[in-house]
Amino acid sequence: MDWSVFCRIVDSLHFANYDGWFAFHNYNEPLYNERLLDEIAVVRERLPQAKPCIYTNGDRLDAEMHQKLCSLGVRNIRVTLYTSAQKSNKPSFSPIWEWLTYKDLDKVGNWQESLARQGLALEVLDECHTQVILPDLSKYYDRGGIISSLSTQARMKPCYLTSNSMAIDYKGHIKMCCNVVEARDDHKAFILGNAATDELMSIWRSDTLERMRALHLRAQWASTPICQKCRQEVDP
Repeated sequence: MDWSVFCRIVDSLHFANYDGWFAFHNYNEPLYNERLLDEIAVVRERLPQAKPCIYTNGDRLDAEMHQKLCSLGVRNIRVTLYTSAQKSNKPSFSPIWEWLTYKDLDKVGNWQESLARQGLALEVLDECHTQVILPDLSKYYDRGGIISSLSTQARMKPCYLTSNSMAIDYKGHIKMCCNVVEARDDHKAFILGNAATDELMSIWRSDTLERMRALHLRAQWASTPICQKCRQEVDP
């Protein structure tokens, strides 16, 4: 993302007294962003009540990087391990323990075995909540119909994403939700603006998004057909 666009987003949230989660990912690997630590520092300065979080595949995460992220005030680090072990009929915590040892992360805190929505997990319940997950891919989302094998049945439950979150991609596109992919023709209608030129709060309070929210809270998808089989926030 262009630096000026990033700063414009942060400034908009600053003036709105934003105190929620601030995630540095959307269809990308944030730890390959050479500017990431600078971005986190800006968020901590301008949005002192916000909670930065990092979702990563773990390729560039080790004890040193973990310490840097935690010391900068990152509140949540989620690692998803896409390994061959996920194909096993008997999932085990062993691959996660092995990965932690390999990455020299086994001593960064008191790791506890747990069960996340996505699969087996090890986690450290410190101020910087760190979670390493071995995923069960059958529990993942279809990303607005992109992964058709996960589009299993019509959605009958409401969606709250348009009410509780805003998704912005690296081009500055302000999207209906995090599942929208600008490059997909059937998703383009759900790009609501661009952070380089539009005010975030104007988009957030727009009639277009208000109409979407009202329909999504009633589980009506006729105007947003990519939502018809989405499982986001449905599965426990």
